[in-house]
Amino acid sequence: MATNLFSWIKQSVFGKISCKKCLELLELITDNEASSEEEKRFREHINACLPCYESFNLEKSIKEMLQTKLEKKQVPEDLIESIKLKIRNHT
Repeated sequence: MATNLFSWIKQSVFGKISCKKCLELLELITDNEASSEEEKRFREHINACLPCYESFNLEKSIKEMLQTKLEKKQVPEDLIESIKLKIRNHT
């Protein structure tokens, strides 16, 4: 009984999704692949839940840093074809 009450209070306070679901949505959110409804529920939750908010900001910061630090290079076409051939031969 107490567990159900705690769960109800947690959902009422932290939005309509659990911390577990929030963390599952985190990758979709940071990759801009979440639906508008998922993003809305995620934002409601992180506005009320400090641990999830901090996880989101950490993920976002790491992704932004990687995008600015990594150098994009053109992959040689023969390398692409070689990799594709090896994949086809191993499946």
